[in-house]
Amino acid sequence: MTVEHLSALDESFLRIETGSAPLALGWTMLLAGAPPSRRQLCAHVAGRLERLPRLRSRVERSSLRLHDPMWVSDDRFRIGEHVRTARIPRGGGLPGLRPLAAQLLSEPLQHDRPRWRLHLVDGLDRDRFALVAVVHPAVFAGAPPSALEPLLLDAGPLAAAEVGAPLRPLRTPGVLERARASAAERFGLAGAAGALAVRAVIDPSLAAEAAGELRRLGSALGAVGAPAPATALNRPIGGDRSLAFGRLSRHVARELARLAGATEDDVVLATASLALGRYLRRHGESHPWLRALVPSRSGERPSAVLVELPVGERNPRAALVEVARQARENRRTDYASALSSALALSRLAPAPLRGAAAWVATRPQTFNVVLALQSGPAAGRYMLGRRVLAIYPAAPLVRGHGVSVAVQSYCGSLDVGLCADPAVVPDVVDLAHDLSSAFDALRLALEPHRRPPVGGRRRQGRAAAPVRVLG
Repeated sequence: MTVEHLSALDESFLRIETGSAPLALGWTMLLAGAPPSRRQLCAHVAGRLERLPRLRSRVERSSLRLHDPMWVSDDRFRIGEHVRTARIPRGGGLPGLRPLAAQLLSEPLQHDRPRWRLHLVDGLDRDRFALVAVVHPAVFAGAPPSALEPLLLDAGPLAAAEVGAPLRPLRTPGVLERARASAAERFGLAGAAGALAVRAVIDPSLAAEAAGELRRLGSALGAVGAPAPATALNRPIGGDRSLAFGRLSRHVARELARLAGATEDDVVLATASLALGRYLRRHGESHPWLRALVPSRSGERPSAVLVELPVGERNPRAALVEVARQARENRRTDYASALSSALALSRLAPAPLRGAAAWVATRPQTFNVVLALQSGPAAGRYMLGRRVLAIYPAAPLVRGHGVSVAVQSYCGSLDVGLCADPAVVPDVVDLAHDLSSAFDALRLALEPHRRPPVGGRRRQGRAAAPVRVLG
């Protein structure tokens, strides 16, 4: 890759971050066995960089605005600058890993280099080690963060590091080449829009379809315009981060979804709603609902839906019913597709308007919290022969949002990562405990009750859902 245009979503990520609150996705991976050497890990990653070319590219801007921001190959790329080592006190375990991972996530990514880092962490107990990955959201081009998996992980323990030939040197294009590429892209977008307009005039069915799309877009943007509640979670944030980890049973989540006629995602969102309600009430706040931004994919295009979480509802079953109802409505009206289309068309707008739209879309009045639901591998994964035990994700924080919740499925579990600004949410571990308690409450509310045997005592109910809060 020499030149690649930023998508509208990529550009919006760059426009909404600030120097005091940079954006970063994170993963804390726990692995079994002795850690590899830094040299082995560098060779392992370098042998696979061609699978994700953006990891060797940086974002280039023009001070004279001769072209839009774009990805260009970085001719100064060195793998050793991105693969680093860290250590916690020997035997520190997960309680020691959590603050270190938060510190690594808090360190800003360099703007003039490829925006990612991978940290090899030693010092855990019980013959374990960790990898902490920090990546800018724009790197994935709107693809799910599991796109990082081919760079690191294998389906079996016998796959060897792909050392191969040394990395080919790349050429960084000059400003004139970048300007020509930017102009060509804009002409292409305008031409495609014009051709679609002509086809709509010729074919009335296309015009009707476009009108329906506009109606869906109007409804979706109307939801964006309605202000979300003002809460203690929504205050100015800085660059420091704190993390908490947890793990839910995916088998139990699927069983609860089956019992309620809902989906696994509905169960996770209802759990988060109950937990956020508990947390806010404990801090003296009472709200009937909060608005969550839930990233999604509409076909091949990235988008998001807005879900009004019933945090004031204390009945677990009722909370799940409401979340499932909204999910069905979102699917029926296809809000995600409408917002995705609007995002794509925004590339034709002038840069100042694109920047203003990105700020409006991510302000606290638009949504209160990000809830990222990610699909991971169903079977176990390995890195250099070491088995991956868990993958805890961390979703980025945008201005005015003090906490995010990310859930990734992995090997029969739902690994939970909470990311917070410690000045806004100083007790993020308590919120993780609220999540585990909410999941247990949802299970107790939905499990069918067994009849007691005749003439005997009532049988004990099944054990509480296997939920763990780590660190």
